[in-house]
Amino acid sequence: MLRLFMDACRSQKLSCGVVFLDIRTAYYKVLRELVARQDSAHGRLQGLLHAFNLPPESLRHLECKLAESSTTSRRMGLGSYLETMLSELHSDTWFTTPGLQGVTATTIGTRPGSCFADVFFNYLFAEVLKEVKDELIEYGMLTEVHWGGVRSLYMDGNQDEESEILAETVWADDLALFFQHPDPEQLVANLRAGSTTMLNACMRYGLETKGKTEAIVALRGKGSVKARRRWFTEHNGRLDLPDCAAPETYIRMIARYTDTLEDKLMPGPPHDQRFAHELDKYAKSFGGTRSRSSQPRA
Repeated sequence: MLRLFMDACRSQKLSCGVVFLDIRTAYYKVLRELVARQDSAHGRLQGLLHAFNLPPESLRHLECKLAESSTTSRRMGLGSYLETMLSELHSDTWFTTPGLQGVTATTIGTRPGSCFADVFFNYLFAEVLKEVKDELIEYGMLTEVHWGGVRSLYMDGNQDEESEILAETVWADDLALFFQHPDPEQLVANLRAGSTTMLNACMRYGLETKGKTEAIVALRGKGSVKARRRWFTEHNGRLDLPDCAAPETYIRMIARYTDTLEDKLMPGPPHDQRFAHELDKYAKSFGGTRSRSSQPRA
């Protein structure tokens, strides 16, 4: 989906950006009381909240969420019986570790080793995404895609009776948010506002991001040369988010994704031998051999 989006923007000569978000210890930091009603003492909840590395404004939002009569699972359509069952599954939980005596009780996060971990986290993350999408749709920042409305092997690209909002793609706790605009400077402004909205929404639900948030950015059209010089040369790809709840937050804009084996190893003296060794292991793991084009560069 990411490649299709980038290819479509390139063919239409549109500036585009994809913001990547990775939640830190996502399954272990879910506040259970948000998803399913729990009989938790007020003092214990306050202690849990202070354990979160969140700015004061986000903590206040989190406290307001906990004070609401409804839970995330109920708002997402789960009935009272199933919500009670989900709550019971995440009450009085514990785990053991080989080599250590006794058990460890858990009061936060999904049930250790449970197949319901994905379900429990997804209820929370789905509501976060809904808030983000609703706010970005209100601002008119998301991409609207037109199509014929009929799924078929022989789809007519000239038909555009139907339209869909293209917002994001998600895999577990990894999120990619899509933006496009004819004006490169406006695209960067939308990236700033959209990233701020996304990060603030995550923090309102107690979710912290892992490391620095990055965005693949392609600037095209009128003014793109000046924009590229400004953002990639003068600002070194750094885009500050002054309206983010966490102070001094920024995202890093890059021209292409570099999380590949070849880019990580940086071939060339003195890394050639290690690079060749790693590529051989990579090829053998898939039952193949290293091609000539993968030879280390001199």
